[in-house]
Amino acid sequence: MRRSPYARKVLITAIEKGLLNKITCIQVDLRNKPPELQQFNPLGKIPTLVTETGGCYYESSIICDYLDSLTEPKLMPLDNDSQLKIRNLCGLSDGITNLAVDHFKETLRPEQKQSNGLKKKFQTTIEASLIHINKMLPEFGTELSPATIALISALGYVSLRFPEWKWRETLPELSNWDLEFSTRESVKQTSPVD
Repeated sequence: MRRSPYARKVLITAIEKGLLNKITCIQVDLRNKPPELQQFNPLGKIPTLVTETGGCYYESSIICDYLDSLTEPKLMPLDNDSQLKIRNLCGLSDGITNLAVDHFKETLRPEQKQSNGLKKKFQTTIEASLIHINKMLPEFGTELSPATIALISALGYVSLRFPEWKWRETLPELSNWDLEFSTRESVKQTSPVD
């Protein structure tokens, strides 16, 4: 699922941690879920990480935490206060991703069954959240962390699915922040744009 922002978070983390060559990636069509996926993850969601020992991790942030635990240096700070701050920023970015995915799913429904009110609500909330993030960019910083990876993935997905929103034009500081990270090999390799 190259276009999945959740899978992208995991792939960026794996590349940055030097672990991608230890992971076998399996493409999944979520409209026709293979039985193996639901055998390991009854939710049938991606990404799902199955370890060599048969352990299973179901959610992208947990998978990223697991990968971060395997090698040094850590992407997540060690002290509790910094971890809480990073997790809070991750929650904001992941919230944008969740809303954007829900918005996109709504556009896939037959046109007569789509809720324009719901789509407008999703768009308004995402745009307000991006404005909020634009004001708090110093909190995200310029060092790679779980928070910056989550925001990179969210911005990439919004840009992919809703280019007509033109957030780069209205939020140039956020756009420049994103463009700085776009030069990293992990970000280039996982770009959701064909």
